[in-house]
Amino acid sequence: MVDRVPDFSDVEAAERWFREQPREKVVAIVRRAALRVLPFIEEVFFVGLRDRQTMILMPYLRGVGCSWSLLCHLCHGQEVPHIRTLNPAFGLHNSAAAARHARAYEAERAADAASKAMTVDAAGVSPTIDINSVLRTTDAVFGLHDATASLAADAARPAIELVSAPLWLAARPDEIAAKWAALKSRLLSANEGWEVWVDWYEARLRGAPPDLALERAKLEIPDVVWMQGPKIVNAEIARLIAERRKELEVHAPPNARPSLQLVPEFVAEHLASGPPPEFGGAQELEQRRAIKALTEDLRALIREEASFAERLGMGGNDPPEGERLSEEVAGEAMEALDQIDAELDKREPNLVAVVESASRVEAALRWFGRKLDKFAESYSEELGKQAARITAYAPAGYIVVEKAGALLTSLEQWLRMVLGA
Repeated sequence: MVDRVPDFSDVEAAERWFREQPREKVVAIVRRAALRVLPFIEEVFFVGLRDRQTMILMPYLRGVGCSWSLLCHLCHGQEVPHIRTLNPAFGLHNSAAAARHARAYEAERAADAASKAMTVDAAGVSPTIDINSVLRTTDAVFGLHDATASLAADAARPAIELVSAPLWLAARPDEIAAKWAALKSRLLSANEGWEVWVDWYEARLRGAPPDLALERAKLEIPDVVWMQGPKIVNAEIARLIAERRKELEVHAPPNARPSLQLVPEFVAEHLASGPPPEFGGAQELEQRRAIKALTEDLRALIREEASFAERLGMGGNDPPEGERLSEEVAGEAMEALDQIDAELDKREPNLVAVVESASRVEAALRWFGRKLDKFAESYSEELGKQAARITAYAPAGYIVVEKAGALLTSLEQWLRMVLGA
């Protein structure tokens, strides 16, 4: 039976409810609440720091990412790494700046309180809850938007589901969506490798499952790297992402697919022998919208990959044909994405057609992964120890691969939902 959800705007009722909940659920709720208001930090770009505008965001995002990583370990029953407390902060603590950009600092206050909602002992085995920090988080969040519906939606789910659920289970306010679009644009235009953070946050928006090995690797980035600024830090994160992708490929069986759910024959057999698919429910339609957002993101990244390849000479200077960015391959992926969208727009999509198109996307984008591996290897021969920085100059292709994986995972989840499999 689902616990009765309180009115979270009533501090006393919220405190009583939080005290009765498992610690991982409490932490999941407040850290998701803080992530939902993260887009308000876009307002610090108006502080007037010119080229240091993105620099002040790094400690904030490090703290937010650290908090989320620790939560994922806790909810998955993994040992919680004991690390120095990293509080999200802009590094601009003065009353004048706070007054001019009150909402950005309110988002910072939410993230800071959420990061302190759980403390971990030196052995990493006894996380404890600080109820005052929990309540400070909800207070800050309510200062930015009416969080009643989103908090209640989270409260109705167990913690293990929350770390892999879309960030907005209730409707996202238009203003916050617009703030994220503005922040994303500013970060990407800075040419400092912020794609790794944009992709991380959009993975939280979609509800992509966490990769605990990658999260732990990011936690272990030394302080000396973080102190060198966004370009160096973001390049290191991109390198870790690329290494993790290669590790997964090495351990995957040859020609492995994400799941039998994405094999057309499996779907056809299920349709012939199992119950009919169920369409039109609120969760099913929400999952469709999330998938369509992913297909749109993937189109943009494929176009960006083509642009990166052209600028870096991957498609010029007469490279071997196998290393040239193929318009045919990109076109195949784009066409398959269009067909997925066309089916999802129908009241009752053709599931076999969706899966066939997903298989085409997967096959086409495997080419990107092979191309990037060759690209990195060729640069490693020339640059030696500096080769790790190549991901700073060609982040788009690596994110194409990650985004494609997120799309296939979301399609699999949707198929399970409609087939009851």
